[in-house]
Amino acid sequence: MTVTITRLRRHLFELVDRASRGEPIIIVRNGAEVARLLPAGHSDWRGRMTTTPRVRVADDEAFRPLDDWDPHA
Repeated sequence: MTVTITRLRRHLFELVDRASRGEPIIIVRNGAEVARLLPAGHSDWRGRMTTTPRVRVADDEAFRPLDDWDPHA
């Protein structure tokens, strides 16, 4: 659901209830999105930040000296 800031101020408690049930509320100002109201715990960004990256090259290839490297290029 997309709402203006004016509507958000008028219906804040109703919109918070809707967001807490899982409905994302997109807040717009002058037609541009400025914020989102989401339920607590909806985004697990910390969980995504702790994933172990996958190495795509072998260790000896990733850490070998660069013979053709020019520091002035």
